[in-house]
Amino acid sequence: MLRDLFNRKIVLFYRLMKEHLSEMLPIVYTPTVGQAIQEYSNQYHRPGGIYLSINDMDGLEEAFRNSGLHAGDVDLIVVTDSESILGIGDWGVGGINIAIGKLAVYTAAVGIDPSRVLPVVLDVGTNNPKLLNDPLYVGNRHERIRGEKYDQFIEAFVKETTKWFPDILLHWEDLGSVNARNIIKKYGEELLTFNDDIQGTGAVTLAAIMSGVQVTGVPLREHRVLVFGPGAAGIGNADQIRDAMMEEGLEQEEAESRFWAFDYRGILSDE
Repeated sequence: MLRDLFNRKIVLFYRLMKEHLSEMLPIVYTPTVGQAIQEYSNQYHRPGGIYLSINDMDGLEEAFRNSGLHAGDVDLIVVTDSESILGIGDWGVGGINIAIGKLAVYTAAVGIDPSRVLPVVLDVGTNNPKLLNDPLYVGNRHERIRGEKYDQFIEAFVKETTKWFPDILLHWEDLGSVNARNIIKKYGEELLTFNDDIQGTGAVTLAAIMSGVQVTGVPLREHRVLVFGPGAAGIGNADQIRDAMMEEGLEQEEAESRFWAFDYRGILSDE
């Protein structure tokens, strides 16, 4: 019902969401959006954004043109390759719903004009056997492409995006940890861009920790940190906390020695 309202009367949808934000956030975004992502190909309504395929890099310009948008029409893009969606993992092109949901939060919470935002999914394949074997799956039916070709695809996407929308804010969402860090490292100083899992979650986590530090009376630099789940968000959190420790006088090596990463198998080590 809400999706139909979003598609037919978007102004009414956002009026409803704004007036009932606390009730609707868990429906429009996490956790309910996870179900919408998993069922995407089986309950397909309309595109809702732009789908770009790694198998058609020469068609990126045409894809933007076919969207009906013109140069300068968009201020904000949320883009995902859907490798690490929330807590459910790799769900291929269904990840477009995470971009749609995040942009809905931007509009309802802070008033971003919904006519000037764009959800984008980068279809580089999927390693999810359920999708690969699903006759209704609408994405590329091959395993995820990585390495040089993936990097070339990202570069082509960034180039095409900034050509169409020179002042765009690029928000990267739910990429795998390795690609997420590589992309921010390469483009972080060139573009108006950020990775929500690494930087957004990290900033919120650090803010919560700093509030806790005020209660304990123990300086942040004296704390030890266990990171459960060293993915993009987990390591992004660690980066922010480490930098704050360094602001309090610790050297980088000393600050990093106060961190341990672990998952369901236990403490992780490179030894």
